[in-house]
Amino acid sequence: MRAAWACFDCRKAVRHALRTPDDVVCPQCGDAAPYLGYKIPVPRRRDIKAWRALKADLQRAAQRTAEAAYQDRVRCIHDLEARLVDLETRPANEGRRRLIAQLRAHLERARSMGPTRCWSRW
Repeated sequence: MRAAWACFDCRKAVRHALRTPDDVVCPQCGDAAPYLGYKIPVPRRRDIKAWRALKADLQRAAQRTAEAAYQDRVRCIHDLEARLVDLETRPANEGRRRLIAQLRAHLERARSMGPTRCWSRW
C-alpha cells in the first residue's frame, strides 16, 4: 500500500510504500515531510488555500490526538490509584502483595512517562 507524505513549504507530495524505514524527505528542499496517510487527497500545487486548510486540519487532528492521550493517561492513573486503595484495605496475602507491587510500578511509569497503555486486567 502506498501512502503520502507532504512538504507544506514546497507544496509537494511524496508517495512511498507505507512501511518506509526512514523518514521521508521533500525532494525539493530536503526537509522532513509529515505523514498524511493513504486516504487524504493531496491538493494541487497551485492551490495555496487548500494546502493551508490541509495543514490546519492535520494540526487540529494532532491536537485532538494529544488531548485524548492525555485524558486516557489521567483516567489510567485515577483507575490505578482507586484499585490500589481498594486492594490495600483488604486483608494481606501473598498474591495481593505482588499485585499491589505491580500496580505501584505501573502507576509510577504512568506518572513519569507520557501517554501509556493502561492495564485492562487488574
